[in-house]
This record gives sequence, structure tokens and C-alpha cells, in this order.
Amino acid sequence: MIPKILFSVLLVALTLPALQVFYPVFEEKPLNGVFIEQELPNFNTDNWFNFEFQHKIDKYLDQNFGFRPSFIRLFNQLQYSIFSSTQAAGVVIGKDNYLFENWYISAYTGSRFVGEDLINAKVEKLAQIKDTLEKYNTKLIIVLAPGKGHYYPEYIPDYYDQKFDKTNYQYYKESLNKTSIEVFDANNWFTNMKDTINYPLFTKTGTHWSDYGATLAADSLLKMIEKELQYRIPHFYWNEIEFSNNPRNADNDLEKLMNLYFKIEQPLMAYPLCYNDTNKTDFQKLDAIVIADSFFWQFFNGPFAWSFNDIKYWYYFGSVFPDNYSSKTTTDDIDIIEQLKSRELLIIMASTANLYEFGSGFIEEMDSLMNIEKRLSLNEKMIVTEN
Repeated sequence: MIPKILFSVLLVALTLPALQVFYPVFEEKPLNGVFIEQELPNFNTDNWFNFEFQHKIDKYLDQNFGFRPSFIRLFNQLQYSIFSSTQAAGVVIGKDNYLFENWYISAYTGSRFVGEDLINAKVEKLAQIKDTLEKYNTKLIIVLAPGKGHYYPEYIPDYYDQKFDKTNYQYYKESLNKTSIEVFDANNWFTNMKDTINYPLFTKTGTHWSDYGATLAADSLLKMIEKELQYRIPHFYWNEIEFSNNPRNADNDLEKLMNLYFKIEQPLMAYPLCYNDTNKTDFQKLDAIVIADSFFWQFFNGPFAWSFNDIKYWYYFGSVFPDNYSSKTTTDDIDIIEQLKSRELLIIMASTANLYEFGSGFIEEMDSLMNIEKRLSLNEKMIVTEN
């Protein structure tokens, strides 16, 4: 009797996943993350005998067997609960289950330091870019966005025990301070107020500044912009804060990538209920360009949309938003100089992890374009002189 029962259980276990593929009776929550969709290959004699069909069908079945999301979540949960490890690429489980991306830890330890010469050269070019932009009546502001490794070093695992003498953040800060470039150092600001702030500026399971932290940073940056440009620009406000142990928006973006069965226990998080004052009319809305990593998304989709007339987000100096939503526009498709001339403000923002490639190529591209403009201007002067 027992062998028959075991055989029946085994048969059901083998049959159910196949049935779920063709007759998905059980609704499953999709996995988070980016996946390359595998298409069901067409069968013909050519791809059969050259083994292309077998290779493609193997990949397809590996991605499309029944209950795949549930099996993956079960495996990930066992890995996390028993071995304190994760299958999510780049994610590090720190002390007390605080999650990090490994490059933010590297930014804190200094293992990705690019060197003094490279940083000094970039800052020198930035100073020249600032001078050129001022001729266009365009203001340049640098934003050093914070990094979770700098904010929560006490939760970094002990096996990251080597800390180098210099970091990209530290040296960029020192080098920029020697220039007249305006810098909003959010990383230093966050770490300084960490022990006195009431609510987390980084969440336990997120990699970006928390909703609360982003709200404070956006408010302070807008005030700095208003002061530097001598404009009365619209602000946003809040008079109420909601509290929750359930992360909202991107506050658990790393936990989502881990695809677990059970949620990680969270401390209390704060969510300001923001609004813009539509009654005031004594302000001017600016046109701006922002070159930034993913830390700007919370501004772009929130308070900055209220405070600016038109804002172009050059994401990693590649995709141009909001244009990219409909036309897949990139910085290769636009006249960079003309775009900058038509704006009152340029912001270059980078979190600590992305300072190793600060500007995402814009600084070098702009330096090259300025040199071309100088040569063209010189040639025009020579022609006029000869005539």
C-alpha cells in the first residue's frame, strides 16, 4: 500500500508542473528582476541535425516549466534562511540582515579608487565646463548623492575588513572644494545627521535613499538652486507623515531582487505626504538638464516635476527622459551644446558607487565639444583677419 501511495505522490509531483504549463490553474506571482525571454523554437530538420533546436528548447523549458517562480522562491528562501546567502547578483547580506549592493561597500572601503590624477583632471575639466556654461547663462551644480555603505558601515559584513586610505568620494570632495563649483554634498549631510534624525534615510532592504531621505534631499537641493540662481521657484511641502513597516516604492528594491517567500522584518519607515502650493504665482519655473544615476528617479517622478517647467533627465548620459518613453531618444540624437544653451541649470549627480565613472562620459564629451567650438571660433577669427 505504501509503495503505491509513494508512487502516486511521485506521479502527481512530476505531472503537475507539466499541467501547469499548458493549463495554469494556479496563479503565481511573477519573479522580480530582468530576464531574457526565451521563445519556443520552430522545429525543422536543419536545426534538429545541427542541435540548434535542442539547445533552444532546453533554454525555453528551463525558463517555462510549471511552478518555476514558486520553486525559485523556495530555493532562495532556504539559501537566505539557512546559509544567509542570496542568488541576486551584486546583493550582499550584511549584519542584522541589512542589504547592500557590493559596489556601495567598495565605494566605502576605497577598493575602486580611480586615483588622484584622474580625479584632478576631471575636476579641472568641470571647472572649464562651468566657465563655458556661464557664458550661456547656465548654472552648474554638482550633487554628491549618498551611498548606503557610507551611511551604514556598522552593518557591512566583517569579511570586508580592508579599508583603503582614499576613496573616490573623499578625493572628489577635496578636489571640488578647491574650485568655485557649487556642490551639494548629500553624502556628508546624511552621515552627519544620522544619529539625530528620527527616521531612516536609507531603508534596511533598499539601495537608494529612502522616500523620506529623498524628500529631505530634494527640498534642500531646491532651496540651494533658488539661492544660487536668485530665482523664486515653486516648492513642495508636507504637513503629515505616514509610518509603516511595509516598504513602499523603491524602499525594498534589493529585497525584491532576492525573490523570497517571506518578507524581511523591517523597522518603522516614514513617508511624507507631499503637496505643491498651487496658489502662489510669484515664482519662475526653470528649464533644467540633469545627468545622473538612478538616485535621481525619486526626484524626477516626484517633487522636481512640480518645481520645473521642463526637465530633461540624461540617465547615465545615455537615455533622455521623458523623451525616451516614446521615442527611445538618447544623448547621441541631440545637439548637446544647443540643449545646454537653452537651459538655466545643469545638475550632475552621482552616488558614491558611481563616482568611479563620474559624469558617465559627459565631462569628456563636453570637453571635446568645447575644444571644437574653440577651434571653429579661432578659424573664423583668422578668416576675418585675412580678409
